[in-house]
Amino acid sequence: VKEHEVNLNRIITEGIADFPGIHIIGPTDPDLRGGIVNFTFDYLGAQDIAMILDETANIMVRAGRHCAHSWYNSRKIKESVRVSVYLYNTVWEAEFFVHHLLTVLKKFI
Repeated sequence: VKEHEVNLNRIITEGIADFPGIHIIGPTDPDLRGGIVNFTFDYLGAQDIAMILDETANIMVRAGRHCAHSWYNSRKIKESVRVSVYLYNTVWEAEFFVHHLLTVLKKFI
């Protein structure tokens, strides 16, 4: 299960890491993040990204401070998008997420 999660995380991380304005929160190595990718985007808020992904592609992500308000406040981060993958997610879904996210975000840079 862990190997599958990390593989999906790696697909997402490698797909979005170099996109202008995206900042991945936490270790850069997906092995150290398991099935979670948190990121911010300079040109659009996390709540907006979550809503757009939901309404345009039925992609569900979480947006906010994820019960870690003091951590976000101490780093002056308003909020982030959290993508979670697990055993039931597929490589195709990870690739679809990356493709659709970047397609959406290109409209805002």
